[in-house]
Amino acid sequence: MPVDTPHIEHAYRKPDWAKIRAFAEGARAVRAAGETYLPRLKGQSDDEYASYKMRAEVYGAIDRTIDGLDGAIFLKPPKLELPAGSEPEAIANDVDLAGRTLTEWIRQEVREILTTARRGVLIDHTPTGAANQRPYLVSYPAERIVNWESETIDGAETLTMVALEEFVQVPMAGDPFVRTPMRRFRVLRLVDQVYHVEMWTQKTKADIPTSGPTTSQMPRQGESFEKTEDVVPLRRGAPLDRIPFFFLGASGQSVCPEKPPLLDVVELCHQHYMAAADYAHGLHWVGLPTPWVTGARDKDNMKIGPSSAIVLEDPEAKVGMLEFTGTGLGALKERLADLERKMAILGARLLEEQKREAEAAETVKLRQGGDISTLGSISDAVSRAVESV
Repeated sequence: MPVDTPHIEHAYRKPDWAKIRAFAEGARAVRAAGETYLPRLKGQSDDEYASYKMRAEVYGAIDRTIDGLDGAIFLKPPKLELPAGSEPEAIANDVDLAGRTLTEWIRQEVREILTTARRGVLIDHTPTGAANQRPYLVSYPAERIVNWESETIDGAETLTMVALEEFVQVPMAGDPFVRTPMRRFRVLRLVDQVYHVEMWTQKTKADIPTSGPTTSQMPRQGESFEKTEDVVPLRRGAPLDRIPFFFLGASGQSVCPEKPPLLDVVELCHQHYMAAADYAHGLHWVGLPTPWVTGARDKDNMKIGPSSAIVLEDPEAKVGMLEFTGTGLGALKERLADLERKMAILGARLLEEQKREAEAAETVKLRQGGDISTLGSISDAVSRAVESV
């Protein structure tokens, strides 16, 4: 089995993660996905489909909802209790060698949990001989935690393997200013209660585009990998008896992916995008009045406008303007409004109009109880995961 073989649950959830990220990113990412999120109408040419797609509105509900939920969780800063003089306290001002404080790192993880409900954290260590000997944290998004295995050891579920996809920028031969992404895998294994780290690098060149989707969505053909490294990390001269990798989720630390909390909202946003495309397409064709003439003999020289006179030799000739009077577009407009209301109910509260009349406190509590419960669950789950890390 190749090292890049995905876990069945990873393969199942990956389309969900891709959709959430696209709609969170906005119109450019959604339109770039083409027919994945907007099917082509029957008989449309490439140019017609491109215009159809560009006229469609991408409702900006997802990113704003994530911002709102993130802001609600961090109305108060997290309370950190680190033992004085401990290693966690020593690295709290730069936990990932990228300058992030522990609080900033936690907020980054929470935002990922709100997006995909999945995050992985590896505890790594600076190389032997480095000037600054210290552990640090490496975070992996859901898409790059490609495969994993676990088994029950001493009555507890224990991670025995995890395959992590990584990309490194490799300078192009002859031009140091041009870099191409090189795909590799870091495989963490527990072999006979000893922690191993394997590195698998590309043996053949991948067909990776230099522009377009993110690296986690890139098409790849003709790749193969070979194991180039297998090391046993030591802690105080002894190997570790567990894999120092932790899963973060919306409700706990399960090795299996969870349903993203905003997936239902994203599905409605997708439906809104398709309905908006049909609505804009309809307006494009029927929005402007169309002139018509019957009984005219000289059809090639007709002009309309205040500076042109229409001269018709046939006294029975008629002129007029066709204007749209049907209710089809009205139904589409109501459909869009209905989807926006449903998104507000499911979580996009920032997009919901504030009620003008007074509400009883109990009514507000019932209306918002589901959101508070979800936020509380995520906050508690991340808190417990960070303590484990």
